Amino acid sequence: MTPGFQIEHPCPQCGAPVVLEETDRLIQCGFCRVKSYLTSRSVFHYLLPHRTIYRDLIYFPYVRLRGTLFSCVPTGLKHRLIDVSMAGQANHHFPPSVGVRAQTQKLRFAVSGTPGKFLPSQLAVSDAHQAALDRFGTGDTQKTFHEDLIGETMSVIYAPFFINGKVFDAIVERAVSRVLPDGFESELGSTEDSSWDVKFVPSVCPQCGWDLDGERDSLALLCGNCNTAWRSTDSSLEKLSVAVMPADFDAAAHLPFWRIRARVSGIELATYADLAKAANMPRVEQPGWKTQEIFFWTPAFKVRPRSYLRLSSTLTLNQPTDEAAPGVPTGPIYPVTLPASEAVESIKVLLANILRPRDQMYPLLPKIQVEAAEQALVFLPFSEGHHEMQHTAYRLTIPKAVLRHAAHL
Repeated sequence: MTPGFQIEHPCPQCGAPVVLEETDRLIQCGFCRVKSYLTSRSVFHYLLPHRTIYRDLIYFPYVRLRGTLFSCVPTGLKHRLIDVSMAGQANHHFPPSVGVRAQTQKLRFAVSGTPGKFLPSQLAVSDAHQAALDRFGTGDTQKTFHEDLIGETMSVIYAPFFINGKVFDAIVERAVSRVLPDGFESELGSTEDSSWDVKFVPSVCPQCGWDLDGERDSLALLCGNCNTAWRSTDSSLEKLSVAVMPADFDAAAHLPFWRIRARVSGIELATYADLAKAANMPRVEQPGWKTQEIFFWTPAFKVRPRSYLRLSSTLTLNQPTDEAAPGVPTGPIYPVTLPASEAVESIKVLLANILRPRDQMYPLLPKIQVEAAEQALVFLPFSEGHHEMQHTAYRLTIPKAVLRHAAHL
């Protein structure tokens, strides 16, 4: 997968230039040291820089989508990483892709009031999602029981052009189309939406006013004063249900997981007894299984697909019953980088990974529907080995090499 891009934006407090990574959300200015949390009412919209003095610029939209594509086929669950940019509207006079420019130049945020004409993107989130499935999926609906894109990051990149008999790339001032038909420019629509505007929310606890903590790409901010956790909404911070699992050992770090109670239709899956049967677990049914409610567990951090499936499956099948204490842990904490919405979407993929026997259970996947009823952020304690983080009671091991923030543990 290609690397993320960088964005240059002035500090909302002092105006000093700040360079952000694509995944950055918690921003600290290197000059005034003020910390802010970045949010938007829609997906982030960016501009490619240009040096042309041509004033009547036209910005053409490209939808960029990154994520892991899971495909459930008769031989098992396959996955692949994808990173694609697609033209936001069908117009063959403009290039079909933004290419690698987003990785080679510093972008800017597209905000209302930017001079130029912005052509509307006609590719909605759901359409872009389906276009990625059509382009990178197996393409065989007869042998594919389920496909989904998990951990996706979507954005819109506007590339600058100008019209002078032809469409010219405003970055290199080179024609990219043949001679245009009469009236072409007047037929181009234009859009500008204030929902594109980014907002910098002060990173202070809405409950007690204490400074919130987190890594640059954290999707959840923690308050060590009132023991709360917060995630961003369109323009503010929203309180999360958060808890910490107990440990009978000295925890070297706590890693975040989503614990999701969900309603599942299309298959009998309401109790732990149902889960044990559907997964063909080699265990003798215990008293209480038929009344024990099940929770789906997934990492709340982005990790390689194999590790994601292994961690999710192990915890979901084990169904931890230890009483979690409300609040946030102390000591080193791994950041939350996968939103709860993506975790919920991955439940069907998780089921595809644990249902047995496959030849009987996989045909049921198209009929299975999952609806989240409750979500909680739960931190699990891990001890530190030489090469991995581990929780022996839950039989969890995570190689440090797969944790992007291992240096912070």
